[in-house]
Amino acid sequence: MKKILFGLILTTATLGAIYMAYTLSKSKTTQPKSAEKAEKRGKKGQKRKAEVLCPQTAEKKPKKEIRCRIERKAPRRPKNIRNVGWEAKLPTIQMPCTVASKEVIVDGDVLLGGAFPITEGKHCDRINAHRGIQRMEAMLFALDKINQQQSNFKIGARIFNTCLNRKHALKQSLKLIENSLNEKTAKKLIGIVGASDSMITSDLATLFQLFDIPMISYASTSWRLADTERFPLFLRTFASDFEQLLVYIDLMNRFNWTYVSIVKDDSGELIFSSRFERLLSLSKKCLANIEYLPSESKEEHFDTILKRLTAKQNARVVFLFIHPKNTRMLLEAANRLEISDLFIWIMPFIIIEHPEYLKNLESFAENALSIQFQPSNVAEFNNYLENMTPESNKRNPWFKEFWQAHFNCSLSIKDAHHECSPKLRLNTENNFLQEPKVSSVINAVYAIYQYQNSSGVYAFHKIGSWSNDRLHLNETKIKWRESEIPRSICSEACSPGSRKIFSAGNDCCWVCAKCASNEFLVDEYTCKSCSPGYKPTTDQKGCEKDETKSVESQKSSNPHEIKRNSPKCECLNEFEHFKCRLAHLEHNLRPDKYAKPHCSLND
Repeated sequence: MKKILFGLILTTATLGAIYMAYTLSKSKTTQPKSAEKAEKRGKKGQKRKAEVLCPQTAEKKPKKEIRCRIERKAPRRPKNIRNVGWEAKLPTIQMPCTVASKEVIVDGDVLLGGAFPITEGKHCDRINAHRGIQRMEAMLFALDKINQQQSNFKIGARIFNTCLNRKHALKQSLKLIENSLNEKTAKKLIGIVGASDSMITSDLATLFQLFDIPMISYASTSWRLADTERFPLFLRTFASDFEQLLVYIDLMNRFNWTYVSIVKDDSGELIFSSRFERLLSLSKKCLANIEYLPSESKEEHFDTILKRLTAKQNARVVFLFIHPKNTRMLLEAANRLEISDLFIWIMPFIIIEHPEYLKNLESFAENALSIQFQPSNVAEFNNYLENMTPESNKRNPWFKEFWQAHFNCSLSIKDAHHECSPKLRLNTENNFLQEPKVSSVINAVYAIYQYQNSSGVYAFHKIGSWSNDRLHLNETKIKWRESEIPRSICSEACSPGSRKIFSAGNDCCWVCAKCASNEFLVDEYTCKSCSPGYKPTTDQKGCEKDETKSVESQKSSNPHEIKRNSPKCECLNEFEHFKCRLAHLEHNLRPDKYAKPHCSLND
């Protein structure tokens, strides 16, 4: 069955080969249009080289062409052509050129595949030091430890580069499967470690499960991967996005934030934010705005979104499920509109790892919050890396390139200004830190950070953690622009004796209406009259027997006189309360359009 499936997968490549052969055979029979263009007569059976131009592959430097040559026999000279050497001019054929991709191969009795984003960028030519090199070396480090503990059985590895590109990752995966099915060289492929990006992991998990090959991810957090029907052979050693959402909910509960906004784009966080919206509804939290940034957004898009956010100023907390580039542009827009102090931004965790996106905008991001998986440092892995040099690490074909990029030196140029010193080492003295997800574990611990100004230096400072479904905050380390916790609620709590009147479809926005003098509050939404002979308690939470007045004394001496307690007067008072409630409701929902009413609902 496996061979049949693999045969189907290879059909596309076979069709490509047939097309190439057809192109070459067609060029053999092509005849020149003019005999004057010929110079020599070709000899029968003479071999010639046809020049082929092909696009540059991912492993080479961009904007250059590789010249591949193929051998074929020159076509015979047509009989009606004289003194010709027309075949001397070689045709240029546009066709794909395959260059062997780099990979790490460790020999063993069985093989464990590895998928890591070693490089990234449009041309796959930029070394991904932390998410790529470090995580791959962590896998090799773990294999070494396992193999050292057993002498009669060894686990090997075949590690490829995903290049953070879905198409490239699938091609490399197919190559790995092809090698594992080759009867001459096959060694059992027992599983795959990877990948980093959730979308790439989804693609590869779907492919590998066709061949009953399990996949374990060290970083993919998408909740969709938890679907055991779609991904029956997928596991991960890292918490899903859902736990991160629980951290957000616990933060909102701690600071009493019930009315918030969301800004999202299509950077991969779209599904994540939709999940958050549903969780907010279940937690009785409300969304003031849900704003979407289109691809290639311009300044006017950010200005428009901020104006919408400003229209509902009570929702001061804004969750950003957007790319760091868009986070920066949003802060720039807030600066242009001079509203940078209005909102508390909940930023994506990648901002913590890349604070350069906040450069020259630090003051506008002050008090922003973010959360990140809290790593546990593996000291033995640090020693493993510190003892590694380009001379000792021969199994990693990208290591020399990484070394030169990290230390900004050259291993080939021999001069004092560019040559890499032999004393260089990967340690903290050379600004090299262990990548956070090297120690990924199932029982995830999140660190909570706040962007603060400490003696003129802006940075993210740890203010707490979240583990085992519990939030732990160090209140003394939290700083706010105001003297107290910023409020992010739609409506204030009602005073005693007042009930809530909600706006349609919103459980967080209401106006307060005072119960009548003879009514008590059944619950926060309902007023009810006391029975005859009883009066409301002072806090109007119930009724008590009225012993101060007799029934007779409550009768009016003149039944036609309009008094405050008469039914007609009560109706007038109730009408005034209704007008006041309506004015407050309009202001709460559209503060940009309706001014705050002067009337009080507690009168």
